[in-house]
Amino acid sequence: MAGELIEFEEGTIGIALNLESNNVGVVLMGDGLRIQEGSFVKATGKIAQIPVSEAYLGRVINALAKPINGRASSVAQVVTTFQEIGAMEYTIVIAETVDSPTTLQYLVPYTRASLAEYFMYCERHTLIIYDGLSKQAQAYRQMSLLLRRPPCREAYP
Repeated sequence: MAGELIEFEEGTIGIALNLESNNVGVVLMGDGLRIQEGSFVKATGKIAQIPVSEAYLGRVINALAKPINGRASSVAQVVTTFQEIGAMEYTIVIAETVDSPTTLQYLVPYTRASLAEYFMYCERHTLIIYDGLSKQAQAYRQMSLLLRRPPCREAYP
């Protein structure tokens, strides 16, 4: 199914985006360097998703909701400012570095929206600040070209 997570035998996870009768287009959420022709792949039956909860407040995470240990310099500056004014206790910073895989750069805005929706449905106030949507647009264009989809604005989700 489109949007389903798939797992390669060596452990790399991907998202099935193009489903055709003789071809499945997949974007990888990792380097995939050990994937070879003829490798086995299995459907997980799960749609791409992240966990959501109060536990993310005060954290710096990536597009897969995993903690970021070394903070890219502009992110560190923002986090430091939030800490200085006491805002980090009710803030979640979601970021990917420039050298992150294209798929993860593409997913960042969706991760932000998912976490914000969780708090909205818990009747909490939410504010999403999107910075770097041009990175997501570039990532979408790269993925579209590889999947042989129209890479222009009218095809953007």
